[in-house]
Amino acid sequence: MSRFNPAGGNGSGVDKEAREAANQAKTTSETAIEQASQAKTEAEQAETKADKAIVGSTKKGRIACIGDSITAGQTAIRTYPNWLAKQYNLEVYNFGAGGTYISYRLDKMDEVYAVNPDIAIVLYGTNNMATTQTLADIIDEYKQLVDMLTSKGITPVLVTVLPRSDAGATTAMPKIYAFNDWLFEYARINGFIVVDAFTKFCNTDGTIKTGYLNTDKLHPEAAGYQVLVDAIYPKIPFKNTDRPWTFPGGPNAILTPTFSTDANGDGKADDWSVVTTTGVTATHSLVNHPTDGKWQQMARSGGVDVNSLSYYYQDLTLSLVAGDTWMIAGDIDVETIDGSCEVEVGVQWRTSTDTFISSLTALNRCPAKIVNKRWSNRGKVPANAAKVRVLLSVYGNGNCTVRFGRIMLKKLESL
Repeated sequence: MSRFNPAGGNGSGVDKEAREAANQAKTTSETAIEQASQAKTEAEQAETKADKAIVGSTKKGRIACIGDSITAGQTAIRTYPNWLAKQYNLEVYNFGAGGTYISYRLDKMDEVYAVNPDIAIVLYGTNNMATTQTLADIIDEYKQLVDMLTSKGITPVLVTVLPRSDAGATTAMPKIYAFNDWLFEYARINGFIVVDAFTKFCNTDGTIKTGYLNTDKLHPEAAGYQVLVDAIYPKIPFKNTDRPWTFPGGPNAILTPTFSTDANGDGKADDWSVVTTTGVTATHSLVNHPTDGKWQQMARSGGVDVNSLSYYYQDLTLSLVAGDTWMIAGDIDVETIDGSCEVEVGVQWRTSTDTFISSLTALNRCPAKIVNKRWSNRGKVPANAAKVRVLLSVYGNGNCTVRFGRIMLKKLESL
């Protein structure tokens, strides 16, 4: 008598049940393996992001810190990004890479874009300064980095390069002095925030304060990292209201840039016109902007295809010189968006006979919801340009409620 079949039968029913149980166990095991594999993939993806992340609150915006070993820190704990996050409960990502030059980050900006920061703190360049690279080339790379940030709507906070007294200082320090002088002027012309950390590290006679650099005479000691945190935090523009938008360098060419008046009560700010193509319905209103004037709000629906349009515009005849640099910028707040809708802010360069030449966009056909961010771009005036058309547009055949504010078009000083 089989101990698996006390009744003494052939055991086929029990065998069948055993086989079914085994098959079920196999299926369960395979499912568990698949789930574990999926969990591993998700964990690896999360690790890529978490590798740069320092836990903190998202309420004030996401911050990326970009730089070399001064940003990366001497340990995982002793870094100014870590202290900034922990002392002020901020969400901060550390994109410091030891021993690197500015060109390193130019090739790896996708890492920064992947975390979708609102603000980027840039403290970069000391390694460049100690090489034979010319100051002009260093500045060119730095400007490329800032352009790559602003093109994605990321607000830069620029930090002066720190002093050093190591073996490389003989080559580096003259460039650092010159670079920092340039950085102040560059920030002034472009309306960027600059943090003067260099001065915080120096005595009035130019010598480096005792205890601010460690024994290698290049990287900050604990006291130096705290000085960086104390200097940077008050300058971080947590709200759009903190971000500069008017600054020296020529007047704003746009009439009624803050949409402050609507003399005829039609919902559109004075000096702005509107065009709506077939199938699109749009309503217009002015609502309070948190800083200056009003938002120009458009609530639109309908359309026949992805290129259906409703847009505000101004045509301006200006004294344009081919090769001069102009900036277009504006605050964008997209409350709702669906279907194929896309928001765009830009200008068209046109001839004296109103023929289109080319365009410059601050925000290029973006299909996403945007919460009160400032976008900007700079470009050269093309040959034969005599007029500018400023365009605030919504494309598509869906529904969208969008607000435009503090629109700026201005010539930038040469630097």
